[in-house]
Amino acid sequence: MKRVYLILIFLVVAIAIGGFIGLKMYKKAPSNTSDLKTDLTVDISKITSDFKADTSKARRKYDSKVIVLKGIVSKTETDQTGHRYIYFTANDVKIQCLMQDDNKVAAADVKDNEEVAIKGQYTGYIQDDIDPQPMLQLRDCVIQN
Repeated sequence: MKRVYLILIFLVVAIAIGGFIGLKMYKKAPSNTSDLKTDLTVDISKITSDFKADTSKARRKYDSKVIVLKGIVSKTETDQTGHRYIYFTANDVKIQCLMQDDNKVAAADVKDNEEVAIKGQYTGYIQDDIDPQPMLQLRDCVIQN
C-alpha cells in the first residue's frame, strides 16, 4: 500500500512539473527574427533558381533556416487582418514574406520595384493548381538595414 502512495505522489509531482513547463513554453513570446542568427544570405534569383533546378534538394538546404533575401520588390500588400506582405519574383517563382508585427511600420515604407534586404524564416514551398506559379514562403520577416 505504501508503494502505491509513493507512485501516486511521484505521478502527481511529475504531472505538476510537466504542466508548469508546458505552460511556461506556451506563454513564451515569439522570437524576434532580427535577434536570430542568420543561416544564409542569398539573392532572390539564386534561391528561386535552386528551387527550379531541384525542389527536394533546395527544401533540404533552406528548411527552417533564417535567411536574408536581397532583391527588388515586385509587390506589397496588406490583408484584411492588417498583416503586411512583401513579394519578390524571379525565375517564374514568387517569394512571399510575411512581415513581423513589430516591423509593419518599416515594411509600410517599402515600395514596389525597390531593392531591399529582408530577413525571415523559411517555412515552405507551394505549387498548386489554383496558382500555377510556385511560391516560397517566409514568416516573421524584418527589413535589414
